[in-house]
Amino acid sequence: MIARMIISVFNFVKRLIKNVLLILMLALLAPIIIALIPHFRQGRKHTNAGHPVWVFNEKEGKYEYVSLTHDSKYGNKKLENNPNPKDAKPTYIHPKSYTANKNAFHQEEVKGWNDLTDKDKELIKNLPKTNLTPNQEYRAAKKNGKKD
Repeated sequence: MIARMIISVFNFVKRLIKNVLLILMLALLAPIIIALIPHFRQGRKHTNAGHPVWVFNEKEGKYEYVSLTHDSKYGNKKLENNPNPKDAKPTYIHPKSYTANKNAFHQEEVKGWNDLTDKDKELIKNLPKTNLTPNQEYRAAKKNGKKD
């Protein structure tokens, strides 16, 4: 009887350790897994004037993203569907994809938005890339005397 109790306790501790290790492993991998999944975030004021963005990649603590807007000017490209289900206006993306530090965005993802269509994802995949944020690009153009 004592032997059965010892075996029972041993099996319980073994399962407990296994579950704790699994939880720790998931906690460590969760940010990596989430980073691999494209998602929407809200930019902070000085990154892209607070516009929502679609993050499609993460490298070295930075996000690669495209900014979303309702403005059709400046070579912005129209998306097939607006990902925000509460907004009927047409949505456009900037003509380039950008890179910025993760802290340039709000920590929480934008929830409840629809994923982009395959056609829109292909459009974004073929955009030219820049390591500047839209604001940095605007200031550089202004400094060089170029205005949109």
